[in-house]
Amino acid sequence: MKRLYPWLIGAGLLGASCSLNNDVKPGAPVLTFMSIFESTGVTDISGGEPACPTTAQDGASCDPMNDGLCQSVHSWCRCLAGQTSQATWSCSFEPTSTVLASFDRLLDTEPLDYDPMIAAGRTDVASIASTPGKMPGAITDYASNGSEIALIFKLVTPCAMPCDIFHGPHLIISGSPTLPSGSSITVTLDKTKVRAKDHTSLFVGSGVIKDGVLTFATAPFAAAITVPVAPPPDGGATDAADAESDGGVADASDDADAAVSDGGGDDAAGEAGTDAAATETAPPPLPEPVMAGMQVVTIAFNNLTDQAQIGPQITVTVNGAPFTDVVVAATDAMKPDVPAKAYAVSPLMNASWPAGAVITITVGAAAADLQGVTLGAPASATFVTEP
Repeated sequence: MKRLYPWLIGAGLLGASCSLNNDVKPGAPVLTFMSIFESTGVTDISGGEPACPTTAQDGASCDPMNDGLCQSVHSWCRCLAGQTSQATWSCSFEPTSTVLASFDRLLDTEPLDYDPMIAAGRTDVASIASTPGKMPGAITDYASNGSEIALIFKLVTPCAMPCDIFHGPHLIISGSPTLPSGSSITVTLDKTKVRAKDHTSLFVGSGVIKDGVLTFATAPFAAAITVPVAPPPDGGATDAADAESDGGVADASDDADAAVSDGGGDDAAGEAGTDAAATETAPPPLPEPVMAGMQVVTIAFNNLTDQAQIGPQITVTVNGAPFTDVVVAATDAMKPDVPAKAYAVSPLMNASWPAGAVITITVGAAAADLQGVTLGAPASATFVTEP
């Protein structure tokens, strides 16, 4: 098992995190924030946030100017502004999220120290409960000052939200091997292990995090498949999109209007209904064809997976028939026994995708994260090759 920040050890930042500081103010450490750190940024929770309005639901519209972080029944909701679309509420977090518990002064390192050559962190400082997913282990590390580490995080982590993720001495709690997807997660600090330098004063807090307990929801397990796409025609991208979107809907409406205006009675109504039903059940149009080659199809999961389990769940068809002349390989893991999130699907070496074909890549419904949570429904994407 790897240490949470292995790339920082060489800089000596975490190695110095438990150094003695004689300027610590006396008294009980105050828990100032419990923060949820994701790849896209950080959500700081002080415990005094208001309850969410009834409109705060995943995907519902919100106003970034007026809608702030709030507490829902099972999680926390924040209003996220889209780059090209309306801002929406988001009330779930990445299953690979890490929780940071920040304090206003240094902690007693005696209950927090461990040998990094033997373990990835302490397993008795915090616990993680999950419903309904499988309960993960809780690995806890301690950093006495986050200023230098925060700087490195800003360099290596693109943050969509403000990236000032450290507020002084903090505990870093991560799920082992990961948090389960689509679950309610509760992180709880062991109050007997989190105390002042005097070895006696236990930490204090306020609001809903006063006891060092944080509950939030993780996003359902999901797979995003990216296939080759033909470049848009010069100057005609908008017109083509408009023509496609107008397409059959407008024609079906015209047909229905004509049938009614002809005064065809029941027969006309039946014909209009048949046309409308055909429009609703028509398959989506195929994408523009691309040149047949060795293009890579990428599959990105939102949680860690077992490569051995995921491989058989990825299938390819060509014109509806199984196609096995492909290679599936994890792109974010060097060894086959290392958990992975990203996979590449490509033709066998020195081969290419068949020409003049409709190619569909599917991830089966039984594909699961490391905690056994499955997709529940297959995910697929299609592209077409030129003759």
